[in-house]
Amino acid sequence: MPKPYTWLTFSAGARSCIGKQLALTEIKIILIQMLRKFKMSMETTDLIMKMNNFSYQPQALKTKFVKK
Repeated sequence: MPKPYTWLTFSAGARSCIGKQLALTEIKIILIQMLRKFKMSMETTDLIMKMNNFSYQPQALKTKFVKK
């Protein structure tokens, strides 16, 4: 179970967003539909780590979507 403050967009506690569950369900449905209709591939497999404010953060991997 994720921690309450994992999704700050929805807030947490007594005044959290009432549409949180609906929004998360919609995200899952859209992601599943995309994965069914498109083939995903990585343009590069090199993971580049960049030092940023005392911690390493991965740089974006280039992803390509091709319609099936």
